[in-house]
Amino acid sequence: MELEYPVLWPRLVVRDVKAAVAFYSRVFDAQEIDRYTAEDGSIPHLAMRIGDAIFGLTQEDLSCSNVGAEHLGGSPVILSVTVPDPDSTQAAALQNGATVIFEVADRFYGRREGRFSDPFGHLWMIGKAS
Repeated sequence: MELEYPVLWPRLVVRDVKAAVAFYSRVFDAQEIDRYTAEDGSIPHLAMRIGDAIFGLTQEDLSCSNVGAEHLGGSPVILSVTVPDPDSTQAAALQNGATVIFEVADRFYGRREGRFSDPFGHLWMIGKAS
């Protein structure tokens, strides 16, 4: 059965796809749902699911303009995820190599939110309605 992808889904370019899979699995309980491995062992496509959201991972390959956030010194894109407990999610992220951008706190707009940069240079906003 072919996996049905949503109309729009982000694809993150990372240097180490296997390390990224481990990080997102530990922090977000993300599940791997699809993978293509090239003959040389690189992973040009891997899809993961967090709740009802799908995102992809692609191994950095400068020869085809797959440039990761680490290579660029960070990402201009913020991925927002609603989680049951942003405090424990941020703690798990920190234990697995993330850097806090701002601590989880109750925000004036009614969400408990925080932001971190993962070990691969991608920015994540985590939160839930207060």
